[in-house]
Amino acid sequence: MTNSIPDDNSAGDDPADDSAATPSDAKPSTAHVFMEDTEEDIEWPAGKRLLYAMLDAGLDAPYGCTEGECGACQCVVEPHDNATTHMVHNNVLDEYDIADDMTLACQTVSDTPGGKFDVSYDF
Repeated sequence: MTNSIPDDNSAGDDPADDSAATPSDAKPSTAHVFMEDTEEDIEWPAGKRLLYAMLDAGLDAPYGCTEGECGACQCVVEPHDNATTHMVHNNVLDEYDIADDMTLACQTVSDTPGGKFDVSYDF
């Protein structure tokens, strides 16, 4: 995978991280991530975009612009038990992609405290 990683190996701070505005007792979601040879469960804090949760967990998640414009972070997010997500911004995916559970990790936030999701880059 090719990432546009700055010299400090980070994508920077999550520009939409509103976890400070989220109640401190908000239960984080869990994402079961499948990526190349990696399969790992990570904590996905309320208000944090999926890409940044994966990077914070030490995963080498693909990304480019981090603004929902390039599609480098496109993945499939399958929710469990009526959990939901939303994209903060999307200038790449069409309604058919979204209907197939495609999303942009750099723009995706969990709407469900304690939600469980499968995340896959193998599509």
